[in-house]
Amino acid sequence: MSELIERIYKDDKDYNETDDRANAGGNERTGVNLPREDYEEPVCLLDMDRSEERPLVSVPIGRVIEKLDELFFMNDFDAAERHLKYWLSEAQQGRDRRAELTLRNEMMGFYRQRGRRSEAYEAVSEGLRLLSLLEFEGSLSAAATYLNCATVYKVFEEPEKAVEYYERARALYEKYLPAGDTRLGGLYNNLALALVDLGRLDEADGYYLKAIDIMEASPGGAPEAAISYLNLADEVVLRLGALES
Repeated sequence: MSELIERIYKDDKDYNETDDRANAGGNERTGVNLPREDYEEPVCLLDMDRSEERPLVSVPIGRVIEKLDELFFMNDFDAAERHLKYWLSEAQQGRDRRAELTLRNEMMGFYRQRGRRSEAYEAVSEGLRLLSLLEFEGSLSAAATYLNCATVYKVFEEPEKAVEYYERARALYEKYLPAGDTRLGGLYNNLALALVDLGRLDEADGYYLKAIDIMEASPGGAPEAAISYLNLADEVVLRLGALES
C-alpha cells in the first residue's frame, strides 16, 4: 500500500494544473483518444484476391468523417445522426464494407455519448460482424473496434464484457504497437477502470502504473499521466474504505 501511495503523490507539483476530464458515461477520468485512421485497414496491392466482395461504389469516407466532425463542432447532433445513417445506407448499398466498419465505429461512440444503449449495442454487434466478414480480427483495425466495443460496455455498466474487449484490444496493440506508444497508455488506463468495477484491484494497479510509465515518458504526456494518477488515487481510497468498513 505505501508503495502505491508514493507513486500517486510523487512530483505532485507537476500535475496540479491538470484538467479533470470526464467521459460521457460517468465521472471517471479516461486516457488518450484513438486516431480515426486506426479504424481503417490499409489496402495491400498484393492482396487483390481477398474473399470479400468488391465495393460497387466506394464511399468517400474521408470527406464523410470531415463533415461529421464539423457537425459535432456545431453540436448539431440530430444532423450528425442523419449524416451517419445516410452514409451507412450508401455504404451498405454500395457494398463498401470498409466504410461501413468505419461508420459503425463512429456510431458506437455517437450513441454511447448520447446514452442510447440499444443503438450503441447494435453498432457493436454490426461492427464485430464486419470484422469477421472482412477477415480483420487479427488486425490493428480490430483492436480499435474492440476498444470502442469495450467503451460502450463500460459506459452501460457491463464491466465483464468491457474487460473482455479491452483484453482483445490489448493483445493486438501489444503485438503491433511500439512498447511506448501512447495508445497503449490510454488502453491500460481504461482497462484498469473496468477492472476496478469488477473488484480486481491488484490487476488494476498494474495497468495504472503501466499507463503512467508510458505517459510520463511521452512528450506532452504529463496530463494523461496525471489522469491515471488520479484514477489510482481513487482506487486507493476505495481500498482504504473497504478496510475501514
